[in-house]
Amino acid sequence: MDWKDLPDLAVRTRGGSVVLANDETFGEKEKLIKPGVPQFQPHTFGHRGQIVDGWETRRRREPGNDWAIVRLGIPGVVRGIVVDTSWFTGNYPPEVSAEAAWADPLDSSVRSADLAGPRIEWTEIRPRSPVRGDSRNGFAVDHGHLVTHVRLRQYPDGGIARLRVHGEPVGDPRWLAGRAFD
Repeated sequence: MDWKDLPDLAVRTRGGSVVLANDETFGEKEKLIKPGVPQFQPHTFGHRGQIVDGWETRRRREPGNDWAIVRLGIPGVVRGIVVDTSWFTGNYPPEVSAEAAWADPLDSSVRSADLAGPRIEWTEIRPRSPVRGDSRNGFAVDHGHLVTHVRLRQYPDGGIARLRVHGEPVGDPRWLAGRAFD
């Protein structure tokens, strides 16, 4: 089966959420996992400027990169990602990378802020790779481990309309403890 045929583990309708981003000056991080295709409405302005259907950061004047952390709605094994830069023709990141981590969903001591710190171990699942603007940039992933979170990095900054994280859903057997099934 092609990885593009696997379900999107991160989409909002499956319970995904964008828990952290280092910048969202022009477009909200939550738009990364909206269902459906990105839309463009010319000449629509809000308090942040042109209203965009995606996550957009300010121009970076110092070294580094911008990032967003997505909690998957369904933990699973990631087989591919799509970084959709639809409608971003001038302000898209030239390169992106992705990392994955396991943060025990039943551990109430793990807070969102912990995801950006040393408490969580991140593993690169997609090395820094070029992307095109106004395109759906697809990347196969060969990771093989169960994950709950994905961190998308853009180098150095820009706009990304959607992130799709395709993979094999894996249920946590601890949720079944003490339950009878027919």
